[in-house]
Amino acid sequence: MTKSRASEAAAQELEALKLDMEQVNNRTEEIGTKLDGFEGKISSLADQMSRLEALLMENRGRTAAREDEDSRTAAAAAQDNRGMTENTLMPEGDNKGMTESMTGVHFPEVIETMGLTVMLTSTSP
Repeated sequence: MTKSRASEAAAQELEALKLDMEQVNNRTEEIGTKLDGFEGKISSLADQMSRLEALLMENRGRTAAREDEDSRTAAAAAQDNRGMTENTLMPEGDNKGMTESMTGVHFPEVIETMGLTVMLTSTSP
């Protein structure tokens, strides 16, 4: 092989390598552009996730406050019912017989379930 043929072969190989390098650079740019797009989407999703977490925490706080208020209301109602049952429907001493004869209610039983007071009674035969 002569010098000119060797130079020509080297030049062709160099040109082929330049083309390959150009293709690699173009592909790298395409991938970089796609990555930038993904990074933007990830950032946007992270912002949305933060807002969702804040809303969830706010909702949990409201739910807890509502449940606490419901619990206090139920406890107060149960206490009111308990007092009414003890003082009105089941009087002690001499009044007990008089109340039963007026209402026809005998042997009341009170059952509490989930903060609610239920009164079971039987009527006189």
